[in-house]
Amino acid sequence: MADYIYLHPEYSESLRRQEMVDIKKLLAWENDTCVGKHGPRMVWRTSLSLNGRSETAYIRQEKKIPFGEIISNLLKFRIPFSRAVKTLHASEILSKNKIDTPAIICAIERRFLNIPIRAAAIQLHAEGKDLYGELALLGRPVRQRTNSPARIKLFYELGQFISQLNRGRINWPDLLAKHILVKYADYRDRNAPWWRFSLIDIERLEENATHKTRNHQMNRFLLSFRSLTTQTDILRMARGYLGITQSHPRSVRRNLYEKFFPDGWNWLRRAADEQQHLQSYPENRPLYEEELYERTGDSVVNMRFTEILRDSGLLEKGAMFKFQGGSELFKKGIGRRQRIRFEAISDHHNIWLYLKRVHHPRIKDQMQRILSGTVRHSGCWHERYMIKQLALCRIPVPRIVAYTEKMILGYEIKSALITEGIVGQSLERFVPKIFSRVPRKGELAERREWIKQLAVLIRRFHRCGFCHRDLYLSHIFISFNEQGKAVYYLIDLARCFKMKLRKKRWIVKELAGLNYSAPDPEISKTDRLRFFRTYLEKTKLDDNDKKLLNKIIRKTKRIERHTRKHHSQTQERKLA
Repeated sequence: MADYIYLHPEYSESLRRQEMVDIKKLLAWENDTCVGKHGPRMVWRTSLSLNGRSETAYIRQEKKIPFGEIISNLLKFRIPFSRAVKTLHASEILSKNKIDTPAIICAIERRFLNIPIRAAAIQLHAEGKDLYGELALLGRPVRQRTNSPARIKLFYELGQFISQLNRGRINWPDLLAKHILVKYADYRDRNAPWWRFSLIDIERLEENATHKTRNHQMNRFLLSFRSLTTQTDILRMARGYLGITQSHPRSVRRNLYEKFFPDGWNWLRRAADEQQHLQSYPENRPLYEEELYERTGDSVVNMRFTEILRDSGLLEKGAMFKFQGGSELFKKGIGRRQRIRFEAISDHHNIWLYLKRVHHPRIKDQMQRILSGTVRHSGCWHERYMIKQLALCRIPVPRIVAYTEKMILGYEIKSALITEGIVGQSLERFVPKIFSRVPRKGELAERREWIKQLAVLIRRFHRCGFCHRDLYLSHIFISFNEQGKAVYYLIDLARCFKMKLRKKRWIVKELAGLNYSAPDPEISKTDRLRFFRTYLEKTKLDDNDKKLLNKIIRKTKRIERHTRKHHSQTQERKLA
């Protein structure tokens, strides 16, 4: 017998008739499609006969309530509940504010000493598409110069919807574009709403919002759109929030925005920067947030590469650690890491894949991983995380194909990461080959443009707070798009981390590494100075800039002396 049972009055009889009011039966349910798995929580999509008609429903299982969630509630002096019951309470708050959400028709919770230990719930299906996916279908601002009326109306009505949430003092930390479902309404009256909104994943929703929390969740909400919004879209959303139907004079509009959106200028600036960064991003490459990943056994796989990995036999349990195809890229001093390059077939053409794997890494490597901020996960997970963060900052990096790891209490046993090869070549090979010859007509301006693009990329990389720790020309690839414009990629991100302390020291080391790896005399002093000025966004150096330049030169000489003593070169050898 469960300690807490809720049944929706409209569906109570149908559920009892099908014997669905049974926590043991719901927790053991495995008859249909699993659409979500997060540790002890699983979600199954099924079809139930409710009041004489077949409806799609979701069975949400919580076979174990995480101890951390219980402690978190107790520390806030709240009675702990399962996510099923929290979702039910949140839906009541939304219903009071006339906001749609998929109905919970059954919630059952088992408690011990007034602490939840397991729970299950049945939730109805909500029609519509998530907001991010709907906007992606309507077209990206970069690729679609003119907005459709539906897209214009969507942002205006979205502002009205956010205003409705704020009027209800709703505090929802998970206010993200993917958690809002939208559906195009069949309308006859042009003044009626064109779009219908409903919310999902509402278990953390509460009724205690303050001005500070509203501003914070609005900031995260706009960030979740990433590349899908422009400055005009944000202003149109603000108009909907304020209920402005006509275009007021600019001074009046500015005063209204400053009063209600104190961080509005930062939001507009961020949207403009995002659109600018997208213009230099590879056009034929999907953005990271558009990639779909699925867990297959102990591995997480990019769904675009599932068939390729299956054909190579890499989806079987432990296959990434046993694979012996392709050739090994061997280099002294890399510890217990192994790097393998092998060929695969994708859409009837060959691609290169790179497999990095580690088995029982040294204590030194374990400590470096922990000091970089990754305690619970492996070194390959850390590299995968850095690739994700850089991709979200619109810095071109290799695509993640798959990764796996085995950890015991923060100790890395083994891990593996597969990335897709980049069509291009490293600057270590490209620069001597191109810059050593006499430039043809128009080629000198092109070379200067390449140097400028590289300086802009490195500047954005550092301003986003990242440090590569191995920033040499060998770890920067150059490729060319269909228009012949250069595109740079950063690779080998295993040691990359977010700078928090001593930023200037790390930046000096990074720029000195680039300066050392740039060959002389192919890269002249004028080219190096041009790079440095572009990096600083200055046309003339002041005294502080010259001091920084002298530090970089001194560090370059130290790197040169160290490399002369410990030089090692990558060797490629075939595997059996």
